[in-house]
Amino acid sequence: SLKEKQGEGGDPDLKPSMDAEGNVIPIAEEADKWVLKVCEEIINEYKDQFTLEELIFGPGMPLTESKEVRNMAKSRNLRHDIRQLDGQSYLVIQHRMQPQDMAKCIHTSAGGRSGKYVLVEKSSLPVYQDIVPDLDKQIALSGSLAGQTKREVKAPNPLQGFKPKILSEEEEGEEVVFDQGQNKLY
Repeated sequence: SLKEKQGEGGDPDLKPSMDAEGNVIPIAEEADKWVLKVCEEIINEYKDQFTLEELIFGPGMPLTESKEVRNMAKSRNLRHDIRQLDGQSYLVIQHRMQPQDMAKCIHTSAGGRSGKYVLVEKSSLPVYQDIVPDLDKQIALSGSLAGQTKREVKAPNPLQGFKPKILSEEEEGEEVVFDQGQNKLY
């Protein structure tokens, strides 16, 4: 057990590690091999799917197991990230895809969406001319632009309040991929 490894019982020659203030430094627990085996099977199954859905582990996954699972994802060319929700950490794994592959994936999925992604017609997006009045208004409210960099003048988000239209396969025209979670276009 951890107490025995730290010298609080068991081997009397094994002394606990101490920091500068004299506090006991805990020995890192090893990752549970059974949990890692199940995670590896799930990741291998996910790797072979053509989807934009995310694979989510957590909350409460120990750090040692989380590191091992992230290494598994990395070795299989999958993206991984840690996200927080209500103070809990979640490990999120997803496929690395180019925008063209993302569009193909969405076209082949039911309902014109895959995960948090949806296809929208490029013509339905606002163009620069449509947001110029809002930009001018923002500039007027913020004062003169003299001496300010582009980063200091925050333009309004042209997609704020934008509701994407889900396209059917019969509709034609240029399309882009819209990430509803991140409010990004690809």
